Amino acid sequence: MADNKLPPSVYPPDEEGKEPLVFKHVDDYPEVPVTLTTMKFNKTGAWRNVRPVITDHKVGPCVGPCPMWVLIPKFMDLVVQERLEDAARVILERNPFPSITGRICPAPCEKPCNRRKLDEPVAIRSVERFLGDLGVIEEPGEPTGKKVAIVGSNIAGLAAAYYLRRWGHEVTVFESGNVICEHLRGREDLPEEVLEREIEKVKTMGAEIITNAADPDLSGFDAVLYAMTEVPKDADKTTGVTDDPRIFKAGHTEPVRSMGAAKKAALSVHQYLTGQEIKPEPRPSGVVTPSQVNYFHFPLASRTKNEDMSKEEAIYEANRCFSCGNCNSCGNCWVYCPDNAIQWVNDLPVVNYDYCKGCGVCVVECPRGVIDLEPEWK
Repeated sequence: MADNKLPPSVYPPDEEGKEPLVFKHVDDYPEVPVTLTTMKFNKTGAWRNVRPVITDHKVGPCVGPCPMWVLIPKFMDLVVQERLEDAARVILERNPFPSITGRICPAPCEKPCNRRKLDEPVAIRSVERFLGDLGVIEEPGEPTGKKVAIVGSNIAGLAAAYYLRRWGHEVTVFESGNVICEHLRGREDLPEEVLEREIEKVKTMGAEIITNAADPDLSGFDAVLYAMTEVPKDADKTTGVTDDPRIFKAGHTEPVRSMGAAKKAALSVHQYLTGQEIKPEPRPSGVVTPSQVNYFHFPLASRTKNEDMSKEEAIYEANRCFSCGNCNSCGNCWVYCPDNAIQWVNDLPVVNYDYCKGCGVCVVECPRGVIDLEPEWK
């Protein structure tokens, strides 16, 4: 890659071609000398007019373009730790069918990846596919006694059924034809056995799917959600709410986007059934930009080309992820703080404001934009 394409914070290898050392966790650092004296009597925090804040709300630029706002940096970090089932569950919180999306999604998450400024975007979709193919199954929520009818067994309908079962509602899916999720059948990029496995997942969660139900009796249900393969014109785009408070609609011509629409509508159904105010989930904020990434701490690493990844390939690819906005206890703030104002509590950094002078070194040296510098009065 030409030097003029590198971000300003990237330092090239030295004259001997040595790459920078990369420590994944604070425990990876070698032993360091520690003074036997103390300066705790001198509380230099009184000098401060700005303070570093270790945030917990930031996300990578990959999260917003995802129709379901999957917390990609979080599950990538868990893959690095080889906590694969935990990583899969992070995806399942927002995307019930990673085996499907890991094959057919156009991967809008990869286009804004901050790693593109260094070499190539992380192969997010392929890692998601690997985790989906692990076959992790979740348990339904505690029964609420509420019954929901979903009209349409397309991918939006199945996704809505999955979400609503997670929240404990009784779900029946009605399909007018005799084939479940017919619109995804016959695709070269989606094997039939993968689709059948994901359909079975919905049934395992306790949803009933009834085929050949062209004119179902919907009178006994507390709410009805119409799942469509197009954008409904008579429903709110962000909530799926219609003029009838009991009726909701969701859909899109693009399958993965229809899953995102189904999640929004299912949330509205859940809010309606539990007596909450119906309002859309807020869009992720605090996006980490390339200017907030310290590229010096990340060596060049080529993108994995194999879409059907092995465990080793998935871990390698996850290691390429910067985990933007997600503190992974790398320890840089602790190492570089000149005032020993960073403490380690439950494997996470905590700022001791009695001694922090607000110099901002921790903000600069945080590789992934987790720490902000805020005015003291804020």
